[in-house]
Amino acid sequence: MTTTLDAGTALPTSDADPFSHDVLEDPLPLHAALREAGPVVHLSKYDVYALARYEEVHDALVNWQEFQSAAGVGLSNFRYEKPWRPPSLLLEADPPRHDAPRSVLTKVLSPRALRRLREGWVADAEQLVDQVLAGATEFDAVRSLTEAFPLRVFPDAVGIPQEGRENLLPYGDHAFNAFGPSNDLVAKGAPRVAELSGWVNDQCQRDVLAPEGFGADIWAASDRGDITPEQAP
Repeated sequence: MTTTLDAGTALPTSDADPFSHDVLEDPLPLHAALREAGPVVHLSKYDVYALARYEEVHDALVNWQEFQSAAGVGLSNFRYEKPWRPPSLLLEADPPRHDAPRSVLTKVLSPRALRRLREGWVADAEQLVDQVLAGATEFDAVRSLTEAFPLRVFPDAVGIPQEGRENLLPYGDHAFNAFGPSNDLVAKGAPRVAELSGWVNDQCQRDVLAPEGFGADIWAASDRGDITPEQAP
C-alpha cells in the first residue's frame, strides 16, 4: 500500500453498517461517502477498515503478501473461527496453494470458451423474455428474469443436472450474506445450510456431472495431474 496519512491526521471513522438492509438495497451512497471520507476509513461498528477508492483497492488486491485471503475474505477470520463451508481454493487461498486450481479455471473459463457459449445464452435470454411477456400485462422482473435466467444457463454450462437447481439461489444468498456479520440475514439461511451444502457437494462429483461442461473439464484437468482429485470438486 502506498497510501499514507499526514502526521497528526486522524483516521476517518464511520458508524455506517455496510451489511444493513438499507445499504444492501442501495449501496452506492455509502460507497460515495467512503470515497469522499478518505483512502482508509475505520468502520466503528465492526472495528474493521474500509477501502473504497480504486487505487487503494487495487493495491490491496494485488499485494497478497500483506493482504492475505487464506484467512477469509469476509468479516470472519478462519484462523480463529471455523467456516460454515470449506474455504474456496480460488477465493480464500494464497499462493502457492491457489496457483494450480486458478490456472486450471483460467483455462476452463477462457474468453474463447465463454465466447462459444455467448450465442446460446443470448438465444436463451430472448426465449425467456418472450415467454415472460406472452400474455402478461405486468410481471416480477426479479422472480421471472433475474432469478430464472441464471438457473437456465449457468447449470447447463457447468453440467449440473436439472433436478434441484433451485437450491443454487438460497445457497448463493447465504454464501454472500455469510461474508458479513452474524445478522438476521445469516440466521434466515442457517436452517438449510447443511442441506444446501450437501446438495452442492453432490453436484460436484464426476458421476453426477454431464460428460461435457465446465465440471467435466475440471475433472479432466485432474486426470492430467494439473490438480488433485481432492481439489476437483
